[in-house]
Amino acid sequence: MRRFPYISLALLVAAVLAAFWVEEVTSTHCAFGFGGFQCNEPYEGWGSAFFALGLALVGASALLVCVTAWQVFRWWRAGRAG
Repeated sequence: MRRFPYISLALLVAAVLAAFWVEEVTSTHCAFGFGGFQCNEPYEGWGSAFFALGLALVGASALLVCVTAWQVFRWWRAGRAG
């Protein structure tokens, strides 16, 4: 019997929560302007980092959805065969 993929599921939840946090920070403190993506206090100077982190988290979340779904399917199939 295969173990349930708790680690993959936890990584997916962490990535999604981090993506929501970055979206909340950027929607309230940051905006596009003449100098690019810039943020106000207390995140001044972190605009490009938040932009890159947001894109990376969306990509990681998409990848983790695929990996977690596959591992849950394998766990489910192993339980039915046993």
